[in-house]
Amino acid sequence: MNLKPTTSWQEQLRTISSVLTAICLVFISVSIITTGVYIVRSVSYAQKAFHPKQLTSMISDIGDTVSTIHKTTHLLGSGNMKPLVDDFHNLIVVVQKLGIGLENLHIDKVLKESESWRNMSTKALVGMAQALF
Repeated sequence: MNLKPTTSWQEQLRTISSVLTAICLVFISVSIITTGVYIVRSVSYAQKAFHPKQLTSMISDIGDTVSTIHKTTHLLGSGNMKPLVDDFHNLIVVVQKLGIGLENLHIDKVLKESESWRNMSTKALVGMAQALF
């Protein structure tokens, strides 16, 4: 007598697809955790390396550089270079406006917000890791 239970090809296919799904979910979970850890470390490094005073001085230096380039483009306004210089001038005007906007940006608030996001993501990653392991 044959006492072995027979399995159909549909059941084997279902088992194989379940195993592949589990492997994919583990891969996705590990990828999400790895990405989260990388982002948290990057934000931590940026906060340690650049203090608000340093960021403010960098932004003001950018504004001075943009002003110098803006003045230079006005001096280069010759006949055959006019379209290129006009495009470059428009680019400099836009960058200068962005520089002015960055000077008005409150760096302390941005850093506090990024710190709160980092802390929140750290807690979420630790919770996910504890749930998985």
